[in-house]
Amino acid sequence: MVATGNSSALNRRMREEQIVPTRYRQEFLTIAWEEVHLGIPLSRSERCIVGNRLEHQVALDLEITVIAEYEGKIIYTDTDNIILLGNGDTLSIPLVMYERSNKNTCMHKKPQVQRGKCIKKGQILADGAATVGRELAFGKNILVDYMP
Repeated sequence: MVATGNSSALNRRMREEQIVPTRYRQEFLTIAWEEVHLGIPLSRSERCIVGNRLEHQVALDLEITVIAEYEGKIIYTDTDNIILLGNGDTLSIPLVMYERSNKNTCMHKKPQVQRGKCIKKGQILADGAATVGRELAFGKNILVDYMP
């Protein structure tokens, strides 16, 4: 890459045609980071209508949602824990309730299953504050109309 001033050449063959301002690319990355960094979940978040297809994977990697490890039946559920009976074992799954995060915000998990229900492996047991159905959901979908 060859950088001159506020622009850099992306391809050495066509330097003159493919010059993109470096400042613009850096501002774009900064804005994207600030959106994620400043995103504080609401009490009722919504999934984004237009996403980048990474919301599901990010939620799985961050372990925000609690997913059933095997099939079974829910014996008991409340805001503190979920008790699952399956494979002859009783599994108690504790839920985080208003725990402090590194950013001085509260983390909590909301149970999504009811007592007496049979569940399958991989089904969601509890959603985090920033997830709705295995996908990240930081806030509300804002409808905007651009006039030419």
